[in-house]
Amino acid sequence: MKKVSSVLLLLVCLACATGTSKLIEEEKLSFSYTDEAYLFFRNMRQAQYDRTEMEKEGLRLYQHDDYSEEQLFKTKITVNWRANRAYVLIDLADSTEKIDVKVSYKRAKGEWIEIVPENLRRQGELAFLTDIYNHIQEEHTLFLTFRGQEPKPLFTTADDQEAFRVSMYDFYRMTGVL
Repeated sequence: MKKVSSVLLLLVCLACATGTSKLIEEEKLSFSYTDEAYLFFRNMRQAQYDRTEMEKEGLRLYQHDDYSEEQLFKTKITVNWRANRAYVLIDLADSTEKIDVKVSYKRAKGEWIEIVPENLRRQGELAFLTDIYNHIQEEHTLFLTFRGQEPKPLFTTADDQEAFRVSMYDFYRMTGVL
């Protein structure tokens, strides 16, 4: 009986794990989710998120609890439960426009590489966030630049970076990418 309990506990722990070093391929990105994947998110992962209900629109918005107040660049998982669709959106400080934001990293040779979104519609925004996620997986230090300002670290704290990574991981899991 103890062996069965131990195996079940191990399986539950592995099912809830949010760690992987796998890079995400842009071709596999999707906005559709299955009921089982969303049910798993709601039962196992939702407790780590602040949830906002927009019943009239059929939307639920989830933002990870671990983002600090000082963090300017956050994400929200938006679930349209009427259409079985999920989106991950950039959530910036009130006075900031998405078009004013640039993300970059520095190569070992000192060369700055910009991560540029194709567009900021849903698909372009997801591809941009996936690119950031992949750079985090590759352990690049990312910088955020607002129009006319000096670059500063994209994430204020390690917890902010982890909140971003886990949010993206949960989104990928919900939409069947992982």
